[in-house]
This record gives sequence, structure tokens and C-alpha cells, in this order.
Amino acid sequence: MRTFRVRLQQVRTGFTDLVGSALLFPLLWSLVHVRINRRSFRRSVSTLFIATGAILIFYVAAIYYTAYRTQHRLMRQWQQQTTSEEAASKGPALSRISIPKIDLDAVIVEGTNRTSLALGPGHLLSTALPGEAGNAVIAGHRDTFFRHLAELAPGDDIFIRRHRKDFHYVVFAKRIVDAADTSVLRTSSRSILTLITCFPITYNGISSPAGSFDPGVCRG
Repeated sequence: MRTFRVRLQQVRTGFTDLVGSALLFPLLWSLVHVRINRRSFRRSVSTLFIATGAILIFYVAAIYYTAYRTQHRLMRQWQQQTTSEEAASKGPALSRISIPKIDLDAVIVEGTNRTSLALGPGHLLSTALPGEAGNAVIAGHRDTFFRHLAELAPGDDIFIRRHRKDFHYVVFAKRIVDAADTSVLRTSSRSILTLITCFPITYNGISSPAGSFDPGVCRG
């Protein structure tokens, strides 16, 4: 009887250990699995942030590089038009804007859509050409070509050259207008140049605030 009791107790003890092990193993595995998942989640989030940052950097660099290459090409075309009669007769005449105070020297592109403004200051198609009678409107992004436009003040010089002709403008006013205010686009009997960019100039973000900065209302 004593031997049976010892064996029975050993069997019970062994059965209890087996049940305990069976219950403890899934618990330990779940804890390890949770830790592994947390580590995997952190790695995934870190990888996602790094990849997003790299994509954004590449995107911005690509925009600036495209603008640089386009301006380089347009500058060559502009120089050819100013030195060759044959080149001047081919294609539309290019205009070059120069503002010494802010070290701006760029070829103006036609149009003010997103693609055009990514390549250079854009001439609003519905307005007069620079040098002609009327209001010539030129827009530019505040974070690229027109980033220092707010530094202009009355009396500053703006030069535009087109068709081998030089046009000299002098800033006489600047103001902040609402995005819906189209008064700056009105025609004029005089030769006026209006430069437009977004406001505030130092704004950083994806969405644009409802406003525009009209810093260069100039008389020719």
C-alpha cells in the first residue's frame, strides 16, 4: 500500500507538472510573441519614417534640379536669341528678369500653372507682355525664385530684357492682398509690372494660406 501511494502521488505530481507546463508554455510563448511583435512594429514604424523622409528629400531635390536644368536651357536659348537673328526669329521671344537687390536672374516662362511655376517665374497669359503698354503680371513661388521678394522696397530696380530691348522698372508700391482680390490684375494704359507671390513668405507647409503678396507694382 505504501508503494502504491508513493507511485500514485508521483503520478499525480507528474500529471500536475504536465498540466502546469502545458498552461505555462503558451503563456510564455505569447509574451515572447508580443515582444517580437512590438519590436517588429517599432522597426516597421522607424523604417516607414526613414523611407518617407528619404522620399521627401528626393522629391524636393528633384524639383530644384529640374528647375535648375530648365533655367540653364532657357538661358542658353535666350542668349542665342540676343546674338542671332535666325534664333530670334524661331519660336516665342524669351524674357529675362533681373533684380539686383535680391540677386534674382531668371528666364520667365509662359503660364502660371503648377508645372510652369516649378520651372521659373511665370507670366500670366491674360496680361500684357513686359515692356508693352498694360499691366504685365509675373508670379513666382515664395520658396524658390521669389523667396526674397518681400525685401523689395520703393525705389528698387527691376530689369527685363526681351527682343534685344531693355526695360527698366522701379518699384513704387507693395501690399498684401486677399487671394480673391483681382484688382492687381487690372489693365493699365501705362507700362506696369506686377510681381506676385504667396504670403507669408516664410510659411512652411503643404497648404497655402488664403492670401498673396503683391510686392512689386512697378512703373516702367
